[in-house]
Amino acid sequence: VKDNDKRIVGIDLVPRWEPFRILMRTNGQPQENRLSISNEKGEEVYALENLSANTNYTEDLSLPNGCYELLLSDAGGDGLDFWYYRQTGQNSRINGYLRVFRQGGGVYANFGGDFGGEIRYSFVVGEMSIPEAEVLPNLELAVFPNPSGGEVFVALPEVDDEVIVSVMDNLGRTVIKLDEIPSDKSYWLPIDLSGLENGVYYIKALVGEEELTEKIILAQ
Repeated sequence: VKDNDKRIVGIDLVPRWEPFRILMRTNGQPQENRLSISNEKGEEVYALENLSANTNYTEDLSLPNGCYELLLSDAGGDGLDFWYYRQTGQNSRINGYLRVFRQGGGVYANFGGDFGGEIRYSFVVGEMSIPEAEVLPNLELAVFPNPSGGEVFVALPEVDDEVIVSVMDNLGRTVIKLDEIPSDKSYWLPIDLSGLENGVYYIKALVGEEELTEKIILAQ
């Protein structure tokens, strides 16, 4: 065989996900969106539909071994967030996103919200001679549920530095402070807000020299 008679093409193997957690936030047009997961036979094994506006949805999933495809569709073709809408002040069409976390800590995928008409993503579950997907450090706060009925969970990053988490009211006053937080692995930190009055609060995480903040609404 001559050198010019063959062609070598590299391919990327699909990632393997261990038990994972889906976190999806809708924008102000939830009727346009539907999230589903199908197996290799095309059978739908999970669906998230009939969504509410500006709402966080979280789901822990442990699927049987096999091959799967995640599909997030947007009937409007403008995703959950779009740069043009941000520039023109169309706030009802922004601030949505889709993220997939490893239940044991870390981030498998951060799809964001600016994806157009759909996201299609293939993955496998179970031992299939495929390495587990790279677990990325969580570089931003994910807080759910939001609004909260009294308790929230905060996804903290895995870092080598000290982590301090504070809850501040709308006047910037610290009402809760947690400073004995292990930083050797990423995980979900529960925070009890039931002793506070309803209103707008801010979850602030000081990770080394970096400060991360997320707004939360308390409605008990």
